[in-house]
Amino acid sequence: MKLRQIIYNLIGLGLGSIAGLAVIFNLMKMIKIHGLPSHHPTGYLFDMALCTAIALFAGGGGFANAVADRLQPKPTMGMIVVYFLSIFLFPLGIWGLFELRR
Repeated sequence: MKLRQIIYNLIGLGLGSIAGLAVIFNLMKMIKIHGLPSHHPTGYLFDMALCTAIALFAGGGGFANAVADRLQPKPTMGMIVVYFLSIFLFPLGIWGLFELRR
């Protein structure tokens, strides 16, 4: 595997780990001692869904590519789709498209 592909997978694993910790933190914040809160801030569930998708697809795709020791099309496309869905990771999706093309 080339160095740029290794870096791409490491970024995916790192983002997946951070997003996984964010999901755990949000779940701990949501489930309090007295049960579920009655009011959620606007966008709370969207944030939970986005963090879960990043953790599963970016982290899982990076892990699958690292185990296979190459960029496989299906896990990498999952990473690219979740990068495009989260607007702030859009450049990583473009980088993934270039890496798949090479």
